[in-house]
Parts: sequence; C-alpha cells; structure tokens
Amino acid sequence: MSFNLPANRILKVTYGDWASVRYPTLMTVEAFLTPRDYFEPVAPNDARSCVPKEGSGFTFIFDSNSGKVTLRGPHMLQSLDVAYRVEEKWDVVFTGRCMQVSQVIDDEKSIDAVLTHVEFTLPSLLSIATGLAVFPETIEVGFGEECQQLQARLETSFPPFDVRIVKPDARLSELQKGIEVFGLARRSSRFTLAASYLREAMFCVASYHVHNPYTQSLIAILKCSQAIEILFGSERDTIREGCCRLKIEKDIIESQIVSIVVARSTLGAAHASSFMPSCDEVEVIRRFALRSVHTVRELLLHIDNANDEERSGMFDNFQPSKHKPELIERLKDSLAVKPWTINGQTLRQVDIVNDPRMFPEGHELSSKILYKIRRSD
Repeated sequence: MSFNLPANRILKVTYGDWASVRYPTLMTVEAFLTPRDYFEPVAPNDARSCVPKEGSGFTFIFDSNSGKVTLRGPHMLQSLDVAYRVEEKWDVVFTGRCMQVSQVIDDEKSIDAVLTHVEFTLPSLLSIATGLAVFPETIEVGFGEECQQLQARLETSFPPFDVRIVKPDARLSELQKGIEVFGLARRSSRFTLAASYLREAMFCVASYHVHNPYTQSLIAILKCSQAIEILFGSERDTIREGCCRLKIEKDIIESQIVSIVVARSTLGAAHASSFMPSCDEVEVIRRFALRSVHTVRELLLHIDNANDEERSGMFDNFQPSKHKPELIERLKDSLAVKPWTINGQTLRQVDIVNDPRMFPEGHELSSKILYKIRRSD
C-alpha cells in the first residue's frame, strides 16, 4: 500500500460507543506485525524471514515451477518484551509481534494522523532498521485509560470489484482463441510483450491471487501504459496514429487509451510522487485501474481481428539498445565492489552452492544459483 493511495478507514466499534469518548484522551493502538518470526517464535514449518545468529538446521524449499524459495528451520528468536519512550510523547511497547503505541490526543481530528503513523510510518521506519519488509496485519484501537471509553478494530472499506461470470461451454472457445492468436504473437514481438504486460496488470487487480487488488492500482495503470507504449511507441501522437490505423474511434482513443498513458505519467505510477489524493479521488484511481485493464485487453483483441495493413508497424523488429548492455556491464562492475554498510558488516551473509540443473559445470553462473545460510561468527 503506497502512501499515495490511502485506505478508506473504518473504526468498527467492539466495545462502548463514540459518545463515551471525552477529549483529551489517551489513544492506544495495537498493531500485529509481520514477519512474525522476527518478533516471536513461530511453528517450525512456517516460512522464515531471518535466522538467529547461533541457529542451525535451516533449509530453503525451492519450488522450481513458481520460482518461490521458502526458508524454514527449527531455531527461533525469543519473544520481544520491551518498551520505548519517543520524544516524550509516544509510548511504544513490543510484546511479541504486538506493537502498542499510546498517545494523548486533543480531538477526534487527531485520530487519523495517529493511525497513519501506526499503519504506515512506523512499519516503514522499522523496515529500514530491521532490513525486513514490516507490515501490520491487524490493528485495534482503544480510548481512555485501560481502553475503558471505547474499543474498535481498524478495517478498510473497498467497493466491490468486477467478478467474471464464465459460461462453462464458452471456455473451449476462449482457450482456442488464446492458442490461435499465437500465430500473431510469433510474428509480432510487440504484441507478445504487450500481452505479457497486460497479464501483469491483471495480476495486480486480481483478488484470486491472494492479495488486496486495490493496493496495486498505480502499478496496474503502469503495466497497462507499458502495454500501449510497446505497441505504438511512447509518444502520444504515435499512439494516436497507431490507433487511427486500427480504425478506433477518436473519442475512445483520447478518453480510454491515451488517458492511461497520461495517468501513468501524471499520478506517479512510475516516479516518486508526493500526491496525496482524497478518499474520493482514490476511488476514481482504483476504478480507472480496473477500467484500464479492460481497455488494454479489448485493444489486444481488436488488434488480433485487424488486418496486416491496419497493424502495420507492429511487425517491426526491435533495434538493439546500445546503452543497456553498457549499463549492465557497469552494474556488473558495481557488484564486484564490497556492499556499503554503515556499521561495516554485510547484512546478508551466504555461502554459494552450485545447482547443476540450472547451468552446466564451467558456466560463469554455474556457482551462483542456490544459497544457504552461513552462520555469522
């Protein structure tokens, strides 16, 4: 979840009522953090994010089909139990993976700022300090001493998203269509790459891949824009010309195709941005991301139905880049330099293990595939 796309927060009351809250009051927020194993013991078969210094018996489980690598092992870090005082204003207590933040607030308007700090700011800062991607899994809030005035659970409100309705018999024709378009894909690298970018955009907005699709809206817009740009080029006039050759109506070109490229460049999908939209603006962005995925899919289906004259320009071979191989060489040289660390220690210490399945013996990458943990002395 980017700061650029804040959630629609709902505080669902679990005890008391808002009328009982009197300001100023003590606000206490409990965030249950992940990765869990950094903060407290977990089950031996749970995926691990780190290894105790004197730990042993850890193994990587490698799924060669998905490319996923999972670290497991028997040794655990002891559960945390520590308290901090921050700027004489905040009390922060860690009890296992529960981070409790307490602060006196003067009015209701201060609630959102405290929640933002607990939900986004502190986990981001903890990520810097720990070298791990720290996120809150659940957040609970209480008001008053011993949380006696009111207790609530932080939830996020999202509108329903599109769910595809599939006719059982239609699957055969859809699969056939996907296979038949392979002829066009073999002739056009541009079409193939655009299809790949669209698939990534579909992944970003798909809840069935077990993630929250609304947190990926800007990335979905970026991927859709990349699909359009790989087909027609990055200049908006060339995009318009290519769409006109495909006999796409001008109002569709401007409102639904070029607008994706404009959004990608303006909203910060591919660049750092300090844009902070309102909740209403956020919903527009999320709906636009979903619509963009639909638009690019329709565009590729339209291209498949077009003739070669209308698709002219999509069969051009890509010109080899002169600058990217040079950059890769510079990156290779930079990897030969010892990593910069402010404390003089390398954060990730590994032994390199050969995997003959990946590269034959003697290949320059033959000894750089699999890794195992090296115990630090």
